[in-house]
Amino acid sequence: MRLTTYFGDRHFWKTAILLTLPILAQNLLTTSFALIDTLMISSLGTVELTSVGLAASWIELLNVTLFGITGAAGVMVAQFWGGRQLSELRRSYGGGFAIGLGVATLFALVTIFRSETVMGFYSNDAAVIREGAAYLRLVALGFPAFALQHIANSTLRSTEQVHTPMYGTLVGVFVNICLNYALIFGHFGAPRLGMQGAAIASCAANWVGVVVTYGLAFGRNTVMRCGLREMFAFDTNFLRRYFVIAWPIMLNEVIWGGGTAVLNMIYGHMGTTEYAALTMCSTVERLTTVVIMSLANSANVLVGKEIGRGRQDVAYRNATALSCWTPVLAACFGGLMVLLRHPVTAMFHQDAEVTALAVRILILMAATLPLRFFQYVHICGILRAGADGKRAAFYDFIGVWGVSVPTALIGMLLRLDFLLVFLLVQLLDGLVKSVLVLRRFLSKKWMIQIGET
Repeated sequence: MRLTTYFGDRHFWKTAILLTLPILAQNLLTTSFALIDTLMISSLGTVELTSVGLAASWIELLNVTLFGITGAAGVMVAQFWGGRQLSELRRSYGGGFAIGLGVATLFALVTIFRSETVMGFYSNDAAVIREGAAYLRLVALGFPAFALQHIANSTLRSTEQVHTPMYGTLVGVFVNICLNYALIFGHFGAPRLGMQGAAIASCAANWVGVVVTYGLAFGRNTVMRCGLREMFAFDTNFLRRYFVIAWPIMLNEVIWGGGTAVLNMIYGHMGTTEYAALTMCSTVERLTTVVIMSLANSANVLVGKEIGRGRQDVAYRNATALSCWTPVLAACFGGLMVLLRHPVTAMFHQDAEVTALAVRILILMAATLPLRFFQYVHICGILRAGADGKRAAFYDFIGVWGVSVPTALIGMLLRLDFLLVFLLVQLLDGLVKSVLVLRRFLSKKWMIQIGET
């Protein structure tokens, strides 16, 4: 059988590259946002680094929830885009807009008024709780901007307008760098605010990025340029279809985000030094995971659009190529992580104990990348593109709550070595979910047109 059967033909490569590269560029820019914050804050001390790392876990819970809400809209938008059903497409955009903004506002209110309680979930270190709470209260003012950016990203990518959100993110990252440098360290005549300066910079940069993205989207006459009546013209039939698609994806993200939050709580209680090292490594790992995230985003279009057109055979071929490329790319980036582990960890300027632990964690992360990213592309990309969100959510539930959280909890209670616990969590979760998604993929039962739901 020809190699193109598994890795795609020239047309697939051309389409995938043109679609994936702008998404990859935007994801790299978004990730650099967190990397810049972490690098600059790491110079303030281990407590500050740990505080921001744990606060980021709460922010990540919001982000994955929004990813689920807007991801559901994106699946519908991609299939309606393939079928050229523009009125249904715009209603899908409106549904994600309304629900996402409402959830983000609720998160913001809880965070502003209960920031110490939130930080208390992740750590019992009083200094970490105090610093993290002050940081979260300011960052929360930008939570609605997260929602607006998520729905814009999802809608524009699903309609193959991938450059517009990239430009908005680029401007936001530039603003974040400048304000971080000024407000954390007191440059350009600005006050030296430390962690609070980083929070102000992040909040301002998020809002600037949103303004730029929406300004370009409306100016370029994309599908987002429509009236409120078109966006919110919901009827019973549409709402039923939306929530049939949306609730499994939202549940999936809540399952994964909640499980990740619990894992971070467990890791946080295993020690400040351990979590500081994990924060360093997680920030670095995001620079490699953006590649796989971009493939998952591309799958929503490459697979979802073809299913919307009724071309299941093309959708399956595209999904097969994505499945085969994923572990190859993951192995390449894992090798790069191992090769650069020493110079990368040295950038954070932590003490020898934290740095040495971070080097070992990076090696474990790199070793498990192919398994973990294979299941990620299927759960967050291929299965969702086929409107098979229920099965994807079920697999994530098994992996996170049936494997990862119990493993970490048992390891903490038995006082096992942090590195051993971390390796078991990463390896078992990736292995179990990879087997499950592969069986589902080969069955072809995941390819469902929205009109059939």
